[in-house]
Parts: sequence; structure tokens; C-alpha cells
Amino acid sequence: MNIHEEPFRVRHYQCDVFGHLNHAGYFRYMQESAMEASAALGLTREAYMEREEGWVIRRSSIDYLIPLEMRKTVRVRTWVEAFRGPGAYRRYEFIDEQGRTASRAETEWIYMDLARNRPKPCPKDVVDAFLGGEVNRKDAYKPPKVEREVGSLSDRIAFSIERQVEHRDIDTEWHVNNAVYVSYMEESALRQCAAFGWPVQRMIDEGFLIVARSYQIDYLQPAFLGDTLGVTTWVRYARGIKAERDFQIHRISDGAVLARASSLWVWVDRYTGRPIKIPGNFLAECAEALPDSKGG
Repeated sequence: MNIHEEPFRVRHYQCDVFGHLNHAGYFRYMQESAMEASAALGLTREAYMEREEGWVIRRSSIDYLIPLEMRKTVRVRTWVEAFRGPGAYRRYEFIDEQGRTASRAETEWIYMDLARNRPKPCPKDVVDAFLGGEVNRKDAYKPPKVEREVGSLSDRIAFSIERQVEHRDIDTEWHVNNAVYVSYMEESALRQCAAFGWPVQRMIDEGFLIVARSYQIDYLQPAFLGDTLGVTTWVRYARGIKAERDFQIHRISDGAVLARASSLWVWVDRYTGRPIKIPGNFLAECAEALPDSKGG
């Protein structure tokens, strides 16, 4: 297989208030490194346009292992593991300056007939280019198991916000970029915490943070400029040091569900970064939104 490595300098405008690369930044690096890996093989965006073909992301999953800090350089290693029909399974490893694996991720890309706006089997020359002459492992390769299916909204206490799709949210394909969905989700989670009296500043003052450890996102339909989106989130369970939180994004005008996601969040000490038990006062004040220890 052809393994591509792309360096990225973590810029200050990509970081959160703690100087760490924002969750959505990882998704942007993944997309950029995938595009550069394709271009290095002669499969540029222009080449795909001539074919009237291209790629869209169907599913992404990521595990955050070590924070990536401002002004540091990270190397993103990426390769296509296997092809199945219209799907390509691409893996990513984020390597920091100390040679540590800071994150692992995978995306399922779907090859599209752009003229007909529908999936099509990936052409042999494209498969051969990405695999570098190796045999396609489609029969041996198994996509990662979805460990946390998105739960039902019916029996959950959910929290919703609305977002108007702005020009800055749109990518070159004229729909909301996949990384932007992560920002929508993160905002909804933070605003739910604030609604129960726990804005980020209070968490800092109390000596803890809540950080994402993983996301699994299914992209179902695109969102476009001018759409008003409903972003709904609810907690599946919260116990020990962690909570599982689900999300659903839909278009207000027609109710179409555009994305679903599950995520894992961990409470950490503000100063050491080590996991801690969920503080008792947080549990007490947010009890209405938190299922019992068995997940409800």
C-alpha cells in the first residue's frame, strides 16, 4: 500500500483555550492529508473533476490519545487499508514531535458518480494507485466495530441548539465540511453543561476539565448554505471518570437527519491532565440530564 505522510504545524487559531488542537482540527488534518495523498498519486481534485467522479465521507472515527500543542509539528501518516465496492477504508496515525502516537482515526470514503450523484464502484486504476500494487484486502479486512451505536431520543433528556449554516462552514463541494459537524456537536455539549450551571470557566475554577476521548460519526446527508440545523445531544450514561454522549443533527425545514454520532468524554484534573472521578457537585446539579450508573 502507499503510505503518505503529511506534516502540520499546529497554529494558535486552531487551538482551544488551553493551547491544544481543537477536536475539529484533527478532522481537518485527516481530510487534508487524504487529499494530499491522492494528489501525490496524480489523483488531484482536477483529475477527479475531469472524470466527473469524486469522494465523500460516509463515516469517521477517532481516538484522541495525547493532546497536540500549539506551535508543535505533527506528522499524519495515512493509507488506504482496503476497498469494498464504492467504499475505501482509510487509516490515519498522528505522530507528535516525540514520536508518540497522539491519535488514531479511520474514515470510510465513498466513491461517487458526480453526474448522477450516486455511489459507484471505485475504478481499477484508482484502486491500484492507492494500494501500490498490493492485493486488495477486502475479504480479510473488517471495518472497525461500531462500539457505541447512537441511542434513541425517545427516552432521553435531550438538549438542542439551532445553527444557521454560514459561508465559512461550506467547503469546495458546496456543503458543510465534515469537520464543522464536530464543532456543532462540541458547542451543543458545552452549552448543555452551561445550561445546568457549569460553563467552562466554572469547571476551570473547580479544577477539572471534560475532554473528548473519541468520536464515531455517521454522515447521512449533506447540509447546505442557508440551512438551519437542529443539533441535539443527550448523555447515554455517566459514571466513574467518563460519560458517553450522543448527537443528532437534522435540517429544520424538512426534518431530514444529516448526521448521528456517539462520543466518549473523560473528566481530567486541570493541572495534571489525569483522569478523575466525576465531581459529586457536578453530578448532583446535572442529575436531570444524566442517566443512572447503568446507562438508563
